[in-house]
Amino acid sequence: MKKILISLTILGAAIACRPERKGELGPDPNLAYGIVGRWRAAELSITDFKSPLGDELNVSEDFATLGDPLEITFNPDNTYQVNNPGNIPTKFGTSGTWAFNNPEFPSTMGILNNNGETDTIHLRSMARDYDPVWKIQIRRENCENDLYVGYNLTLIRQ
Repeated sequence: MKKILISLTILGAAIACRPERKGELGPDPNLAYGIVGRWRAAELSITDFKSPLGDELNVSEDFATLGDPLEITFNPDNTYQVNNPGNIPTKFGTSGTWAFNNPEFPSTMGILNNNGETDTIHLRSMARDYDPVWKIQIRRENCENDLYVGYNLTLIRQ
């Protein structure tokens, strides 16, 4: 019992001896502001969701043979413009609107293009306003609505 009391006293002293924080941490960052700007696709890998091993094929070396890569500009008013569509199967259209599924902790971003088509972009990373890289995944389903492929894009801020 004496050992437990001594241990609790030492633990209490260790917790109580923390220095107090000085100043304010500031407001939480606006995650939507982080993606605002012009982005260019720099790398592409393809994930096979039907494979039992979850195979991923990096086709970045062949990316240059596909022509100019996807370039897209996201605006602070939740609109976007496609500057160059590239040869990646997306439903971005030429322009549209975007929104996060959860503004505080987003995991996906919904888009509605100028043709009225919608798509869900899965966020593999979240870009802050000073991050040069943003990773997204565009998933596709087969005719039976089974997930079969994911296009993993690494976007570079321009």
